[in-house]
Amino acid sequence: VTLASVSITGGANDESDFSEQTEALRASGATVIVIFAGGYDASLFIEKAYDAGVGGPGFLWLGSDAVSQASTMARIEDPTVRRHVFQGFFGLTPSASTDSPIFRRYNRSRSAMPSTAGDGAGNCDLEIDDDGVQMWAADNDGNASTPLVCSGSDNHQ
Repeated sequence: VTLASVSITGGANDESDFSEQTEALRASGATVIVIFAGGYDASLFIEKAYDAGVGGPGFLWLGSDAVSQASTMARIEDPTVRRHVFQGFFGLTPSASTDSPIFRRYNRSRSAMPSTAGDGAGNCDLEIDDDGVQMWAADNDGNASTPLVCSGSDNHQ
């Protein structure tokens, strides 16, 4: 078992190059990476780590709920990189008793997310976040003639 600890400091939109941290992670030989970070910082770090040889086939990323958001994944612009990185990605979400007010509030928020099926006619929700990135749709192949891939929740009943 190889354990490595890499700390990243800085605020959102810091534009750090993460070269020191990604090299330390690569050199450690770790293949399971746990990342708890804000979505913007996470997308930068994950992409830089992949460029340094960390990620893709043979790696497993465990990410917090912020890292697991569609907008985090969409910030990785190269569709091939995004596909390779997130094929080995496991997202964590908060958990509480299904009887608790916290769980009911969480479930209402999750149910308010658009469906991953879009509107049923193949159209995704095109809402844009504060950074100008589509929150619920992604061009996963870089081809404008193919449909966008919708994201959101599959828990619509």
